[in-house]
Amino acid sequence: MCQYLKDFDEATKASSNSAALVNKLKGKYPTIGGDSILDLSAKVIMGEVKWP
Repeated sequence: MCQYLKDFDEATKASSNSAALVNKLKGKYPTIGGDSILDLSAKVIMGEVKWP
């Protein structure tokens, strides 16, 4: 899981929006599941959704 977090960080830096981030991660981890969690996480990290 530690590598996933590193990959998430790298994909965030290389993405212009949440959709691009999600696509990069799904390409690298196609069977990881948790699509709704990934979508929300990407939107929060990319600043598209405010998190309390």
